[in-house]
Amino acid sequence: MEKANTSTDFIKAINDQTRFKILKYLKQECCVTDVWQKLDISQNLASFHLKVLKDLGFVTAKKQGLKVIYCVDKKKIQKAINDLENKLL
Repeated sequence: MEKANTSTDFIKAINDQTRFKILKYLKQECCVTDVWQKLDISQNLASFHLKVLKDLGFVTAKKQGLKVIYCVDKKKIQKAINDLENKLL
């Protein structure tokens, strides 16, 4: 999947309530275990949505030992919001 650069991709990403909650939770760095436990969803579902967000470019991931640490890419999200604002105004 190609990295997102548009407001349309951002809207598609946050249209799913679970992905929206994940983005809100990822203001701080955390691993998939933190996400699924915090949101009370299965590990598979958390991993799936994190992959979608990562593939779209709205979440970054880095390896720390055996864990993968995820964090929201604030610059990418701000770019998508600015793009949306420019299209609407």
